[in-house]
Amino acid sequence: MTTSNTQNSTAPQYFDLVTHARLFPNFARTIPVKGGNDYERVNGGAAFGEVGENTLEYVNYDLKVVAGQTLTDYLSVKDAINDKNQKVRMQVIIGDGKPEIQEYKDKQYVVLKGRLLKIIWCSVDGKLVIDNRQKDGEAAAEKSVDQVNETEAEEGEMPADAKVEDRVVD
Repeated sequence: MTTSNTQNSTAPQYFDLVTHARLFPNFARTIPVKGGNDYERVNGGAAFGEVGENTLEYVNYDLKVVAGQTLTDYLSVKDAINDKNQKVRMQVIIGDGKPEIQEYKDKQYVVLKGRLLKIIWCSVDGKLVIDNRQKDGEAAAEKSVDQVNETEAEEGEMPADAKVEDRVVD
């Protein structure tokens, strides 16, 4: 039997703070980096609290979009996020959110800075445009927009199996 001694390892070890959230994005932007690689950020409010009329509360997030499938998904809806005439909702996984004070129009606000690790699903004006809910290794069945709309919530804005009152617990 062999054992590994992680205390003698030179690789850094981390504790990750991971949050599953319903994100209502406000705006998306590209951050230019002088002499480096530009990166993407998205700002929005994450809902929490009792589901009902005027009972939800929101926490503001400023998220750096990670590479890979998350970046691809984000770029596919970036224009919709910035279009004030479209309503975008996302179920996301956020990593390492930490509070920061920001100033806007001479007022200070607390925002949680973090990383957008995954977009589980995204709807634009009630239509499901990103769906990463299938299990890893499982072939995703292709759905037409009509099939997806049949399974959306009664208000026609969110997938039925990802309503606000659903809590994701792993």
